[in-house]
Amino acid sequence: MEYSDQLEQRLLLALDGAIAQRGKNKGMLKAKCPPMGTDAAVMWQALMYYANPYKVSLFSLVFHGMADDSFKDACFAFAAERASVLPNLDRDRVALTKMGAW
Repeated sequence: MEYSDQLEQRLLLALDGAIAQRGKNKGMLKAKCPPMGTDAAVMWQALMYYANPYKVSLFSLVFHGMADDSFKDACFAFAAERASVLPNLDRDRVALTKMGAW
């Protein structure tokens, strides 16, 4: 999927807000969803849909869909392209996989 420059920049900023930038979990998805109503929250929900669907909030997806449906669709397309690596970015999913519970 080809993105416009403005949308691509918005997606990357949202990704930056959905991923921990420092600390022991640097590079992993944040443990909790960023503040509702932000692009980072939409991206976090889209990424978590593939990483650990038990953490996804249906209310949040509906709320964001009403606000900016095209951005939400772009986030889900972005996440779908990376679906194979996303389970490795959620620390709860990684721990459950190591224990054999996932």
